[in-house]
Amino acid sequence: MKYIYPLIVAVAALTLSGCAQKEVRIILLPEDGGKVGRIELTDKSGKSYTVDKAWEQVELSKDGKAKSEITSEQAVVAQFGQTLSALPIPPATFMIFFKSDSAEILGASLKELEGMIGQIKERKPNQIICAGHSDSLGEKSYNKSLSLKRAEAVQKYLIKHGIDKNIIEISYYGDANPLVKTAPGASNAKNRRVEIIAR
Repeated sequence: MKYIYPLIVAVAALTLSGCAQKEVRIILLPEDGGKVGRIELTDKSGKSYTVDKAWEQVELSKDGKAKSEITSEQAVVAQFGQTLSALPIPPATFMIFFKSDSAEILGASLKELEGMIGQIKERKPNQIICAGHSDSLGEKSYNKSLSLKRAEAVQKYLIKHGIDKNIIEISYYGDANPLVKTAPGASNAKNRRVEIIAR
């Protein structure tokens, strides 16, 4: 079961004893790859706390004082399993790359795309975004048009392989959002891409 949500995730548990009394617990969960974000907070006395370790928790008592400690994945799952299982599955992002000055998918990316189809179907997404991009070689208007053609090429491929056309959206940016920043007019293979976001 996947329960770790990407980026910074905090689980706050509120224990209420009457309307005026409450305790707050904040726990920092890691991303799938183990990366951990950072949360900063200040208690009632003005003391600051930084939470930046996986499974670190800070408890704020009803009198406003904070206590920090490292817990464990097992302890968090045992206590908050139901809450964690209710978290949405994080979006999946896939990258497809293209030949220069073309809407033809590179051979290596085509093989990856074949494998992605099963992953996408397994997720049962409600929305798939195909975002087309180009490098900065050429005129901006041409690059915008080329990025649209690339997004449409991926959309057609997905539909052909059984993905519902009604959940696929297209966006295209030309050279406005490069994966790798380059000088104007530069060719870069990583910028000639379509990002597929399934959510």
